[in-house]
Amino acid sequence: MFNLAATEPQGAAFVTVYPDGEAMPASSSLNIDYAGQTVSVLVTASLGNGAVRIYSLTRTHLVADLAGYYLPTATSTIGRFVPIVPTRLADTRTGPGRDGRLETGQSFDLDVVKGAGLPADATAVVLNVTATEPATAGY
Repeated sequence: MFNLAATEPQGAAFVTVYPDGEAMPASSSLNIDYAGQTVSVLVTASLGNGAVRIYSLTRTHLVADLAGYYLPTATSTIGRFVPIVPTRLADTRTGPGRDGRLETGQSFDLDVVKGAGLPADATAVVLNVTATEPATAGY
């Protein structure tokens, strides 16, 4: 797990982090909205050959700060991170899961267990959440 930052990009683009030696997934890890923006995200990625591959669609500086790691255990899977192939659970632009932009102050429930086929006893997930085309600044 590491913090990935992009700074001084040439333009709007995305950055994808994935296991070395595997095909690049069709999802982004970090999105850049405009030239010169500095943006960061906490990334959890599986290792491939002891490494991750970082792909950028535009010319930019990247900074990766390691925050921790996961170890396998032979005796238990409780509390251990179990990676899955990235799965898009919702896209309010076109859906599945929602249809239409969220209004100011609106929220919605996302059934992660059912939507991604996770075991019913899953207690936490790692999500990449991206806001796009907001009407105003916000969070």
